[in-house]
Amino acid sequence: VASLFKISFAEYARWMFLPALASILVTFAGLQVVFRRSIPRTYIVPPPRPRGFRDSRRIAVSVAVLAATLVGFFAQGWTGIPTWLVAFGGAVILLGADATFGKGDPVRILKGVSWDVLAFVVGIFIVVLGLRHAGLTHQIGLLLGDLAAKGTSSMTTGTTLIAASLSSIMNNHPTTYMMG
Repeated sequence: VASLFKISFAEYARWMFLPALASILVTFAGLQVVFRRSIPRTYIVPPPRPRGFRDSRRIAVSVAVLAATLVGFFAQGWTGIPTWLVAFGGAVILLGADATFGKGDPVRILKGVSWDVLAFVVGIFIVVLGLRHAGLTHQIGLLLGDLAAKGTSSMTTGTTLIAASLSSIMNNHPTTYMMG
């Protein structure tokens, strides 16, 4: 999404901080209201299972790689390395760490991937590209242009309603791609 609008990951994170915080708080409040009777007042944390030397090293390497990946995301504005490449590099290094310190079976990891979700996301983006080629995004652009001519309030309200509706129907990322 950040690359679509030609902004850095750091700029994207800055813009998304308050909406993400609001989303977390609203979700927490909603869960508290809906499930208040079934949430226990106390919870006994089970003792951690003992870890071997290899597990400790794998965890340490994994934390270091994830931290470096996060730093790579935020450094994208200075390095020019795209976020997808940083994420891909981190994933490959984590696979290597699992092979070195863990069970060493990439097939086991790949079997744990929710391929149906990935297929669904790819399908959504194919639909969005189809809608773009069919001219729907152009029509939305014309509508937003008409609303902009009526003033900032009309454009803001219209954009919000269209984006919220499409996000409910499709998903927020393809909607952002389409609206962009």
